[in-house]
Amino acid sequence: MTEKHEGHTVTANALVAKRADILFEIGELEKRIDQLRTELVHLDAVLRMFRPDFKAEGLPVRHRRPTKSPYFAHGELDSRIAA
Repeated sequence: MTEKHEGHTVTANALVAKRADILFEIGELEKRIDQLRTELVHLDAVLRMFRPDFKAEGLPVRHRRPTKSPYFAHGELDSRIAA
């Protein structure tokens, strides 16, 4: 095998390993989503115990503000203030 092909083999192996990592992470996140959906079903059931007329449809969803700043790196502002 020539050096050019060996370089491609190393690159391809690294990409296959990265793909496996991403698939693993997707699987873990899907498990977490299933857990959260189960918790939500149980929470809705308890809410119906307290409020028999409870309807989950149409309830607001809490949205979080983006935590990344376009101006400062993570922790940079805190370190500048403390300095």
